[in-house]
Amino acid sequence: MKFMSATAVFAAALSSVTEASSIQDQIKNTDCNVSKLGYSTSQAFTDMMLADNTEYRAADSVSFYDFSTSSRLPRKHLSSSSEASPTTEGVSSSSSGETDEKTEEELDNGGIIYAREKLTISESQDSLSNQSIELHDNSIFFGEGEVIFDHRVALKNGGAIYGEKEVVFENIKSLLVEVNIAVEKGGSVYAKERVSLENVTEATFSSNGGEQGGGGIYSEQDMLISDCNNVHFQGNAAGATAVKQCLDEEMIVLLAECVDSLSEDTLDSTPETEQTESNGNQDGSSETEDTQVSESPESTPSPDDVLGKGGGIYTEKSLTITGITGTIDFVSNIATDSGAGVFTKENLSCTNTNSLQFLKNSAGQHGGGAYVTQTMSVTNTTSESITTPPLIGEVIFSENTAKGHGGGICTNKLSLSNLKTVTLTKNSAKESGGAIFTDLASIPITDTPESSTPSSSSPASTPEVVASAKINRFFASTAKPAAPSLTEAESDQTDQTETSDTNSDIDVSIENILNVAINQNTSAKKGGAIYGKKAKLSRINNLELSGNSSQDVGGGLCLTESVEFDAIGSLLSHYNSAAKEGGAIHSKTVTLSNLKSTFTFADNTVKAIVESTPEAPEEIPPVEGEESTATEDPNSNTEGSSANTNLEGSQGDTADTGTGDVNNESQDTSDTGNAESEEQLQDSTQSNEENTLPNSNIDQSNENTDESSDSHTEEITDESVSSSSESGSSTPQDGGAASSGAPSGDQSISANACLAKSYAASTDSSPVSNSSGSEEPVTSSSDSDVTASSDNPDSSSSGDSAGDSEEPTEPEAGSTTETLTLIGGGAIYGETVKIENFSGQGIFSGNKAIDNTTEGSSSKSDVLGGAVYAKTLFNLDSGSSRRTVTFSGNTVSSQSTTGQVAGGAIYSPTVTIATPVVFSKNSATNNANNTTDTQRKDTFGGAIGATSAVSLSGGAHFLENVADLGSAIGLVPGTQNTETVKLESGSYYFEKNKALKRATIYAPVVSIKAYTATFNQNRSLEEGSAIYFTKEASIESLGSVLFTGNLVTLTLSTTTEGTPATTSGDVTKYGAAIFGQIASSNGSQTDNLPLKLIASGGNICFRNNEYRPTSSDTGTSTFCSIAGDVKLTMQAAKGKTISFFDAIRTSTKKTGTQATAYDTLDINKSEDSETVNSAFTGTILFSSELHENKSYIPQNVVLHSGSLVLKPNTELHVISFEQKEGSSLVMTPGSVLSNQTVADGALVINNMTIDLSSVEKNGIAEGNIFTPPELRIIDTTTGGSGGTPSTDSESNQNSDDTEEQNNNDASNQGESANGSSSPAVAAAHTSRTRNFAAAATATPTTTPTATTTTSNQVILGGEIKLIDPNGTFFQNPALRSDQQISLLVLPTDSSKMQAQKIVLTGDIAPQKGYTGTLTLDPDQLQNGTISVLWKFDSYRQWAYVPRDNHFYANSILGSQMLMVTVKQGLLNDKMNLARFEEVSYNNLWISGLGTMLSQVGTPTSEEFTYYSRGASVALDAKPAHDVIVGAAFSKMIGKTKSLKRENNYTHKGSEYSYQASVYGGKPFHFVINKKTEKSLPLLLQGVISYGYIKHDTVTHYPTIRERNKGEWEDLGWLTALRVSSVLRTPAQGDTKRITVYGELEYSSIRQKQFTETEYDPRYFDNCTYRNLAIPMGLAFEGELSGNDILMYNRFSVAYMLSIYRNSPTCKYQVLSSGEGGEIICGVPTRNSARGEYSTQLYLGPLWTLYGSYTIEADAHTLAHMMNCGARMTF
Repeated sequence: MKFMSATAVFAAALSSVTEASSIQDQIKNTDCNVSKLGYSTSQAFTDMMLADNTEYRAADSVSFYDFSTSSRLPRKHLSSSSEASPTTEGVSSSSSGETDEKTEEELDNGGIIYAREKLTISESQDSLSNQSIELHDNSIFFGEGEVIFDHRVALKNGGAIYGEKEVVFENIKSLLVEVNIAVEKGGSVYAKERVSLENVTEATFSSNGGEQGGGGIYSEQDMLISDCNNVHFQGNAAGATAVKQCLDEEMIVLLAECVDSLSEDTLDSTPETEQTESNGNQDGSSETEDTQVSESPESTPSPDDVLGKGGGIYTEKSLTITGITGTIDFVSNIATDSGAGVFTKENLSCTNTNSLQFLKNSAGQHGGGAYVTQTMSVTNTTSESITTPPLIGEVIFSENTAKGHGGGICTNKLSLSNLKTVTLTKNSAKESGGAIFTDLASIPITDTPESSTPSSSSPASTPEVVASAKINRFFASTAKPAAPSLTEAESDQTDQTETSDTNSDIDVSIENILNVAINQNTSAKKGGAIYGKKAKLSRINNLELSGNSSQDVGGGLCLTESVEFDAIGSLLSHYNSAAKEGGAIHSKTVTLSNLKSTFTFADNTVKAIVESTPEAPEEIPPVEGEESTATEDPNSNTEGSSANTNLEGSQGDTADTGTGDVNNESQDTSDTGNAESEEQLQDSTQSNEENTLPNSNIDQSNENTDESSDSHTEEITDESVSSSSESGSSTPQDGGAASSGAPSGDQSISANACLAKSYAASTDSSPVSNSSGSEEPVTSSSDSDVTASSDNPDSSSSGDSAGDSEEPTEPEAGSTTETLTLIGGGAIYGETVKIENFSGQGIFSGNKAIDNTTEGSSSKSDVLGGAVYAKTLFNLDSGSSRRTVTFSGNTVSSQSTTGQVAGGAIYSPTVTIATPVVFSKNSATNNANNTTDTQRKDTFGGAIGATSAVSLSGGAHFLENVADLGSAIGLVPGTQNTETVKLESGSYYFEKNKALKRATIYAPVVSIKAYTATFNQNRSLEEGSAIYFTKEASIESLGSVLFTGNLVTLTLSTTTEGTPATTSGDVTKYGAAIFGQIASSNGSQTDNLPLKLIASGGNICFRNNEYRPTSSDTGTSTFCSIAGDVKLTMQAAKGKTISFFDAIRTSTKKTGTQATAYDTLDINKSEDSETVNSAFTGTILFSSELHENKSYIPQNVVLHSGSLVLKPNTELHVISFEQKEGSSLVMTPGSVLSNQTVADGALVINNMTIDLSSVEKNGIAEGNIFTPPELRIIDTTTGGSGGTPSTDSESNQNSDDTEEQNNNDASNQGESANGSSSPAVAAAHTSRTRNFAAAATATPTTTPTATTTTSNQVILGGEIKLIDPNGTFFQNPALRSDQQISLLVLPTDSSKMQAQKIVLTGDIAPQKGYTGTLTLDPDQLQNGTISVLWKFDSYRQWAYVPRDNHFYANSILGSQMLMVTVKQGLLNDKMNLARFEEVSYNNLWISGLGTMLSQVGTPTSEEFTYYSRGASVALDAKPAHDVIVGAAFSKMIGKTKSLKRENNYTHKGSEYSYQASVYGGKPFHFVINKKTEKSLPLLLQGVISYGYIKHDTVTHYPTIRERNKGEWEDLGWLTALRVSSVLRTPAQGDTKRITVYGELEYSSIRQKQFTETEYDPRYFDNCTYRNLAIPMGLAFEGELSGNDILMYNRFSVAYMLSIYRNSPTCKYQVLSSGEGGEIICGVPTRNSARGEYSTQLYLGPLWTLYGSYTIEADAHTLAHMMNCGARMTF
C-alpha cells in the first residue's frame, strides 16, 4: 500500500478536494504536464501540487512519467483552519525546534497524541500533564466535563491517539471522538496494549476510519468498556473504500490544507534521484521494501494491507463490556471485510449492561454487526431466572448486513442469558445466518500467502517515499483473494475450533430471557436468522420467530446438528420462509420440550419456483436506471451505504474489456462524469438504505447501465485483476518488477478503472463457487445440474478471469446448483423431530411446502411435510391427556412435479403421537397438468404421511383433510410389509375427509384399539372411503367404534383441491367403509387379507356407508360397509354387539368347489383353543332396518359362542355355516341364511332362536301370521369362481332343485368387488422416481381350517326357541283363534335336509295378550317348513305376578324413625347441655343427622331397610332465669329398599322430609314435706315436632320385564316430655352425677292415598300409625378435663314400653281386575330397649362441639340414630 502509484492514488482522492467550494476561489488553474512517480492510463483529472496554491489541470490524453515523491510529509496543525481551544493552553508538547529529532514513527502515528507510556485521559486538561506523550496538535477541547478529538489524520495508525502502552479514558462526562482518519489502523485510537473506557457518562466515536482495520478503535491487546452510561460507535469505517464515506466537507478542506502545507525544504531529493531510488527498489535492492515497491496497482498486497476489519472496534484479543447503565450501540459502521461493528480475535463479553445495540452496520465479508473469533457472551447477573425480578438488559441486532456469513453476528460460540429482551430483526447476509452465524469452521480458508504484519513502530518498516500514498488513504486498496481470507491466527483458531467441535456443546445458547424476538432476517443461503451447529433456547418467557427467510434451507433457524427449545413460555413462529427445507426451523435434530404455554407455528412456507422467464421479486423493484438481470449473485453489493455506482460500473467495464484497448474505455469518463458519479453515489446510498426490505434476497443493482451482469457474479482474484487490466504485459512473478518508465497507451489503465478494481477486490471476495450458482434456489427442469451459464446468460462476459478461477471440489453449504429433490418441512425440518412434555396447547396452522414450478416446466422434486418433515422420526408427547396440538390448514402441493407429494401436515417414515391432536383442513395435492397418469404419483397423507409406522395413542380428530390416498393418514412404504397405522387408547374422530382416490386411512396394516373411533361422512372416489389396507387390519372397540355416512362416489362435487383421476369401466364400488386389496399388481397371491373386528369393551357399528354413482344420484345408492379380498374374524364380549346395518360384500382369492378350500370366519372364538366356554359371548348383528342388507361373505362361518342375529328381511350368504354348542343363531321374520354357488357348503344349526317381536300387529302374510325365516341351500354351479358377491338376491327355495339352480347360476354373481382398474399404491419415499404400483409380495398359501359339515345340506337339531321380549307378537288379534303357523322355511328337497331331535321352547305359553299354547307340528318337517299349532285360551292385558303389598305400609316405620331421630338430638344434646344456673345466654346449634333402620321379614311384613341423612339448625334463649325455649328446623333425605327374593322383584324408594320443632326446659322442686321444706329437685324437658315426608318408589319385576311406580306423602307428629331427678350430686372436686328419668313419647304418622302407574296399577287407601311409649332409664354423667379442655360425657340406658299402638291397615285394589284386600303393616314389638351416649367438648366460653348416638332394638327391628354438631354461645 505504501508504494502504490501516487498518480493513481491522488487522481481520485484530490478530485474530491477540488470540489470543496471553500478553497476553490483561492486556487489558480494552470495547464501543464506533471511528473510523478508511477504510471497510469491517461485521463482527464485534477491534482494538487505543492507550490504557491496553484492547481494544475491536465486535459485529454497525457502520458505521465519521471514522477518524484517527497521523503516525508511533515505534520501541520490541521486546526489552523479553526481556532484551537484555549483550554489546551499549558499542556506540554514537544517544541517546534525538536521536530527534526522526532522519529518517523512518532510523526506518522497519532494525529493528535503519541503516547510512549500508559496514556490516561480524563475530563480535565491536567490529565495530560506529566505523561510521556508527543502532542502533535493543541486542538484537544476540554471544557465543563467535555473532551473532543476531531478531524485529524494519521499517516499510519491512530487518527487521533497512538499509544505504545495502555490507553485509558476515565471519569469523563462527555467524550466525543469524530472524523479522525488513520491510513492504516485505528481511525481514532490505536494502542499496543489495552484500551479502556471507564466511568464515562457519554462517549461517542463517530465517523472515524481506518483503511486497514479498526475504524474507531484498534487494540493489539484487549479492550475494556466499563461503568459507563452511554457509549456510541456511529458511522465508523474500516477499509479503504469504506473510509471514503467518512469524509465530510470540513475534512476535505483540512486535507487540502495539509497538502498545501508541504514545505519545499522537505523535498530534498530530485525527481531523478527519487526515480532511481524507486527503480532500484523495484529491481529488488531492498529486502524489506522492494517487494511492496515492485507491486503494481494490480498486484496482491499482504492481507493486513487490505484488512478492512472492525469498523467500530478491532481487538487482537478480547473485548469486555460491563456495567453500562444506559446504552452501548454500534450504528451504521462499515467494514470492507468482517465485523462492521466489532471485530475481535478472541472473545466478546458483555455483562450487567442495560442495552447493547448493533444497528445498520455493514460488512463486506462476515459479521455485519460483530465478528468474534471465539465466544460472544451477553449476560446479566442481577437475576437467576425470568421469574426472579429484576431482569434487566436488552440486546438488539437490527438492520445489519454482511456479504458473507452472519448479517448480525459471526462467531464461533454465542451465549445470551439473564436478559430482559433480545431482538434480532431485519439483519441480512449474502451467505448463511442472516442474524447469527456460529460455524466458523465451515468458512473456507484461502491459500493466498500471508505476510507478517509490519510493525508500525519499526523504522525499518517505513519506506522513505510514502507521503503521496499516505495522503490518498481512501483509495489505496488492492484486489481481495478469491475466498474469505483469514489471518494466520484466525486460521489456527479455525483449525482448533474444527477439531474441538466434534465434542463441543452448544454454540448458540439463548436462555433465561423474558422476551426474544427474531424477526425479518434474511440470508441468501442457509439460516435466514441463525446458522450454526447446535443451538439451545431455554427458559424464555416469550419467543417470537417471525418473517425470516432464506434462499436455501432454514428460513428461521438452520442448525447442522441439533436445536432444542426448552422451558419456553410462549413460542410463536410465523411467516418464515425458505426455498427448499424448513420454512422456520432446519436441523438434524429438533427438540421442543417443557413448553409452558401455547406454542404456534403458523404461515411458514417452503416454496421453490422454476419459471420460464425469471423475474425480480415484486417486493424489490430495481433502482431507476439499473439494468435488470435474470439472476444476481448473492455476493454482489447489498450495502447501499458503501456502493460507489461509478466505481462498480468501472469494474464491470474493465471485466468486459478483457484484453481489449483500454484507451477507448478511458475516453468514456470525464471530470463532469466523475463529479456526477459522486452525487449519484450519495443519492444511491440513501435510496438503497431506505428501500432495502428485510426479506430481500436480491441485490440492489448498480446504476451504471453499461455494467455487465458478471459484475455481480465474477470472483475477483489477484490473477484475474492482473489478466484483465494488463493486455500483453507479464504479471510480476516471485517478486519480479514490472516494466518501469512510461508505459504505452495500450498498456496504461485509467485511474478510475484501477480504483474500481481495487474497490471490487476489497468488497467482493466470496468464494468462486458462489458465482456459478443462481441466487434463487430453484429446481431444475431437467436432470442436469443448474450451472452458471444456464442461470446467468451474461456469465460468458466475464472473460478469462472467471474461467481461470479454481472451482472448489465441493459446493459450499447452501449452494443451489444441484438438482432440487426435496421440498419439505413448511415449519420444521429435521431428521428427528421431538415435541415433548409441554404444558400448553400447540398450533401448526397455515404452513406450506409448495413446488410452484410453472406450467411448461418439469419438476422431479418430492414435496413432503406441510408443517413438519422428519427424515427418520417424528415424536409428539405432551405427557398429559389434557394438552391438545392442532394442525390446521397445512398444505403440500405441486404444480408440475413427477415426484412424490405427501404429508399435508406431517411427513416422516415413523410418526409417534401420544397426546390429543386435531388435524383440520390439511391437504396434499398435485395439480400437475403437464404429466401423464403414469408419471404423476398419487399424493398421500392429507394430514399425516409416513412410510414405516404411524402410532397415535392420545386421541385425535381428523376433519376435512384432503389427499389422493389416505386423506387423513397415508402410510405408503416402498415394499409392502408390516408397516402399521396404530390407533390406541383415547378417542378418534374422522369426519368429512376427502380422498381423491382412496381412504381416510391408507396403510398396509391398520390397527385400532380405542375407546372411541368414529368415521363419519368421509368421502373417496374409489373403494374404502374410511379404511383401505393392503396387508392386515384389526379394529377393537374399548368403548364405541362407529362407521357411518361414509361415501364412495365418482363425483366429488365439493372438492376443489385438484382434479380427481377418473376410473375406467362401470365398476361397482363396494366397501364404502373398509376395503382390503392385496398389494399385488398381477393378483398372483392366493391369501386373503385378515380383518379382525373385536368388541371387547364397547360396540362396533356400520351404518349408512354408501356407494353412489354420482354425488346427487341417491336413488341408485348401494349401502355396503366392507369389501375386498378380505378374510373376516369377529369377536364380541358379553353384552357387546358388532352391528352391520350395511351389507358386507367381500371377495376371495380362493377357488374350488369344496368348502374346505375357503377361509374360515370365526365368530367369538376363544383365544385359548382348549377353552370350551369363550370369553366372547356377545352379539353379531346383521340388520335391514335402515336399508336392504344382503351380505356375501365367501368364508366358512363358525359360530363358537355368543349370538348371531339376522334381523327381518336380512340375508347372509356364506360358503358354509356351523353352530357350536353354547352359541345362539337368532333369526327373525324374513331373514335368510344361505350358502353360495361357488362351493358345496352346509348349514349346521344347533339350538336356533326365532325372535317374534318384530312382527307387526295385524300382520298376516299369505295366510300366515308372519314371514318365516329361511335356511337356504344353493347348488354349486360356477365351478368355484372365487365367491364374489351377487348383485341380485336368490329366489326363495320353494321350487325344485332345477329351478333353484337356474335362478342361482354364475350370471348372478355380479361384478368383482375388486374390479377397479386403478393399480394398488406402492412406495414413494424410498423410490421416488417410480409411480405407485402394487408390489408383488408372494406369501405361502395357507390351508383354511376344515369344517365338519356335509355338502349342500341343512342339518338342524336341538332346540328351536321362540322369544317375544317386547310382548308384541302375542298382542296380534290374528291369534284369537286356533291355527297352524309356519316358523322356518327349509329346503324342499329331503336330501338337503336333516332334522334331529327338534324341541320347541321359549315363549310358547304367553302370560299376557292372547294367551294360549304353541306346539310343534312334526308332520311339516318333510314339506320344507317347520310349523307349530296355536291353541288360543284367553286375552289378558297384564302378566300375572303374585305381589306382596306390605312395602308401602312398612314405609311408615321409616317416617316415624325420622321424627324420633330429630327428637333425640334435641333432648340429648341441646337440653342436656343447658345450665339453668348461669346467666342469660343465647345458643346457635348446627347439627348433622343420620339414621338407619332394618327389619327382618315376618309373616305379616317384608324384609326391608331404610337409611337417611340430613341437617338441623336450632336457636334457643333464656327468656327467664330458669327457663330455656328454642326452635329447630330439619331436613332429611332417605332411601328404602325391599327385596322379595322368592318372587324375584324389588322395591326401591326414596324419601325426603321437612320437620319443624320447638323445645324447652325448666327446673323446679317438688315439695315432699311442707313442714320441713324438704323437696326433690326435678328437671322438666319437652319437644313438639311436625314432619312432612315425600315418597317415590319403583318396583321391578324382572321375570316379566315390567315395573311399577308409586308416589305418596306422609304427615307426622311427635311429642315427648321427660322428667329427670338427680340421685347423686357432684361433691367437692367431683363431677360425677347419677340421674333417673322417665319420658312420655307419642308419635302419629298418616300415609295418604295414592295410585301406582305403569304395570297393572293398584290403588292404596289412607292408613295411620300411632304409638305411645314410656321410656324409663338411668343416666350417668361426668367430665374429663385437661390442658384447658373440658369434655362432659353422659351415658344412659332405658327400657321402653309401648303402652298403646295400633297396627296400620291399608286397603288396596288392582285396577285391571278389580281385585282388592287389606294390608296390615308389621310394626315393632311392644317391648324394646334404648341406649344413649352423648358428649360435649368445651373449647371455650363460646364454642362447644357435641355429639350423641342412640341405639334402639326389639325382636324384629334395629335402629341407629346419630347427631353431631357445634354450638355457639352469644
